[in-house]
Amino acid sequence: YDVNGDALYEIYKDQYTQGGQQAMMDTMGQAAMLTGGYGNSYASTAGNQAYQQFMTGLADKVPELAQMAQERYMAEGEDLYNRYQMAANAEQQAYDRYADEYNMWLNQHNTAYDLMKDAEQQDYSRYADELALWEGRADREMQNYWTQTGYEQDAINSNRDNAYEVATGLLASGVMPSEELLNAAGIPQADAQALISSMMAQMSAGGGSSGGGRGGSGSKETTWTTPSIEMYEKALELFNAGGDDGMASYLAAVEKRGYDAADLFDYAHQYGRAPKNEHGGLVGATIDLEKLKQSVKKSTGR
Repeated sequence: YDVNGDALYEIYKDQYTQGGQQAMMDTMGQAAMLTGGYGNSYASTAGNQAYQQFMTGLADKVPELAQMAQERYMAEGEDLYNRYQMAANAEQQAYDRYADEYNMWLNQHNTAYDLMKDAEQQDYSRYADELALWEGRADREMQNYWTQTGYEQDAINSNRDNAYEVATGLLASGVMPSEELLNAAGIPQADAQALISSMMAQMSAGGGSSGGGRGGSGSKETTWTTPSIEMYEKALELFNAGGDDGMASYLAAVEKRGYDAADLFDYAHQYGRAPKNEHGGLVGATIDLEKLKQSVKKSTGR
């Protein structure tokens, strides 16, 4: 505590100084009146004493002023502390509000994220289920399609085989099947006509000779042209694909052109591998092999 820096002490100092001076003058005046109005050392001493008493009162005020200064200092410190505490509390409250708002936002964000992931998972599950459903339906439809196609193809093959059997039977009898039947059997019109012509020629040759068949004692022996390599390969290809029925019309056609059809027949049977049915017979075969062979040999005179 600096007493000289205390504004209140300065006020008290001025007041006590003035009061001391006034008391000193009053005392000196009273002392002079006692001595007949003349100043003396007694009056001066009494005046100084009066002055000093006032100044002693000022000195006695210093502890009180110091206490007051101490109290003001403590009050100011308390006030500063309270202000600081209020500011700290306000800051803490602001931080708490921020933390609460942040936690609320974070919870909302996490909740929204979880809902989004759940929705995505549900969407993906629905997509996977629908995809599996459509794939299964597509597989069933595809299976049904191929099954139906197989049935239809089997029916087509069966109808064609039946038509082929009927057509070849008619041709073997010398009867020209209808165009519709030939188309259903897969026999070209030209091949059917060639086979009919060949059969008619055989019938004419057999009926006009007393010696019996072609090449007999009463007829002129027929000379057949040896087939080319391509003809052997063609006969083998047709035999491998459809057995005797597959090459029957071809043999009739080449026979009409003067080639040795019996040799082609023997070659196909020796080196070919015709497809078999479930009973071990040739696929599509409608003519007995021995009868067909004998018929071709008879027609060729061999």
